[in-house]
Amino acid sequence: MPKTPEQIAKERRKNIDTTVARAQTMMFEEKNQDAIDLLNASFNQYGDDVKLCELLAQAYAQVNQYDLAAMFYEKSASLPDGNPALYLNAANAYEQLKAYEQAMAMYEKYLKAIPSDFLAWKSLAKIYTQQQKYNEALTAYMSSLKVASRNPTTDEACDIGLLFLKIGNIPQALKWLESALEATSEENLDTRKNILIGLMDLYLAEKNMPKLEAIVQELNKMDDKLVESLHPGLNAQIADFRAKLEAAKLALEQEKLAKEEAEKKAKLEAEKAEAEKLALEEKMKAIEAEKIKTTQEKSKQETTAQAPAENLPAEIKDVEKPKEDDSESLMEKSRKSLEDSDTKAAEKFAHKAVMKDPVDYMTWRTLAKAYEAQERWQDACLAAKESMLRNPDNLDANLMYLRQAAKVLPYDKMLDALYASLKKFPSNSEIMLGIARTYRLSGNKNNAMFFYKKFLDETSSDHPNYAEASEEYAQLTTR
Repeated sequence: MPKTPEQIAKERRKNIDTTVARAQTMMFEEKNQDAIDLLNASFNQYGDDVKLCELLAQAYAQVNQYDLAAMFYEKSASLPDGNPALYLNAANAYEQLKAYEQAMAMYEKYLKAIPSDFLAWKSLAKIYTQQQKYNEALTAYMSSLKVASRNPTTDEACDIGLLFLKIGNIPQALKWLESALEATSEENLDTRKNILIGLMDLYLAEKNMPKLEAIVQELNKMDDKLVESLHPGLNAQIADFRAKLEAAKLALEQEKLAKEEAEKKAKLEAEKAEAEKLALEEKMKAIEAEKIKTTQEKSKQETTAQAPAENLPAEIKDVEKPKEDDSESLMEKSRKSLEDSDTKAAEKFAHKAVMKDPVDYMTWRTLAKAYEAQERWQDACLAAKESMLRNPDNLDANLMYLRQAAKVLPYDKMLDALYASLKKFPSNSEIMLGIARTYRLSGNKNNAMFFYKKFLDETSSDHPNYAEASEEYAQLTTR
């Protein structure tokens, strides 16, 4: 008896799901080429399928075949039940190939489906800028700010101001760059330098020498060769302007100085006489105080009993110098202090461990835990990052950094960190859940739902975060 279309479709689904599960296991075991061969065979047999194309794209990305990865990400996203977020994966793959036109096309397809993703608008703006499509870049930046419903960061304000400068809109360029400079701290050197370079070009065009001089001075402090490399001879022009300005000031002040000279001389003589009088009085007071001190010390010496000589020890023994702790023992002391809730002692021992062995990622990890116990999130994040940099392929070091970074980084920077770790550990459930939660907090519901579902589908129900993640996913689906 021939099979019905429903039976054929059900059997096809079952076979594809089995293939996907086997391929995921192969990829977890780093047998990426075997996974690719298995998935391609299934693709050739069954044709387009969302799960099949997505996993095939992931496998190609793992072996750096970004052209094929991009093709299958795009194919999966474009299917009727596909996830538009995969257009972003395709865009990233094209960026790896420096195929920026194709990357722009992927961002545009994604934003047509999900126009509320401010991070995608921002990424598209950066590619437009790189490709010198400045008007399109401005439109994308403004769209990002509009859907995010917030004011721009100093980095964004700098980028927007420079784009206005590129298209020749001088009033808007001045408005954005001057506002950005006022809001940017001196510690943010890279952003501040970019703003100053843009303002230098603007003030130079306007021949606004006072403002130009201040900008050039600050740039010279950052890099004494930068201004000359961008505008040869500009430092000499400013020095000449300054010399002429100072000469004019000097000429105006000479008349004032001549008038004040007599008054100043009389005042100085009066001040000198008063100073000499005060100095003499202070000297007499000092002599009197010294006499009183000498008398008191003499009296004290006469009344103080002296210890009998026979009470002194007959022999002074050498005290053994205590053995100096190594980094392992210092880390153990730090851990013990945390167990005893003595966070300050834990920090002290962790600092000493880092000083003993700054190369060991565990000393930095111990310091991060001490900061974490004190809720010093910024310090904990920096220490955890140092630990991860010293052992970048260690999963625990990555997770420790991500846990601390979630408390201090903005959403876009946090997503960069999460995706960097996901590339190293593509099947790690904690990283996938972190991405889902970050998208949820940033207001990107579609991407959040995608990664929550991925976490729930690929994670055992006895995972400690499974129930909580399931509830968060349910809340998103009911909104």
